[in-house]
Amino acid sequence: MKSIHVKGNTYVLDLDLLYLPFYKIDEENIILLDTGYMKNHREKLTTYFEENHLTVAGILCSHAHIDHVGNAAFFREKYGCPVAMTREEAGIVDSILSLKKFYANYPMNHAREHFGHMVVKTDRMIEAEETTITFCGADFGILLTPGHS
Repeated sequence: MKSIHVKGNTYVLDLDLLYLPFYKIDEENIILLDTGYMKNHREKLTTYFEENHLTVAGILCSHAHIDHVGNAAFFREKYGCPVAMTREEAGIVDSILSLKKFYANYPMNHAREHFGHMVVKTDRMIEAEETTITFCGADFGILLTPGHS
């Protein structure tokens, strides 16, 4: 796995068919900008972070699709870090029932089996009127694009 510098403090990790973006707060702390979805990426990412002496200080999710929040609960628990996302998106992943409503065509047991790992507590709700936030000591511009989820 290699890290590609994008611009400023923003990088992406090349996970073959997925680029996982992150923001470097400093030489040791990063904010994951989404978390990917594949459970087998967790070990690869954890190994990369350890080998490069990086700690996940926070997770900023762009929206509640599985490829953006699928590993958020895992990394939140592993690093004890906060998760931020918009209030509307946070409502989708706050419980298995909310996910079931979102994925309406699936029976509850299927939703639990296939999407249960997406349930994550959001620590920092981003409100619709916010155009900037400070998260984990870093400033971000917010551009809401409702409708994707």
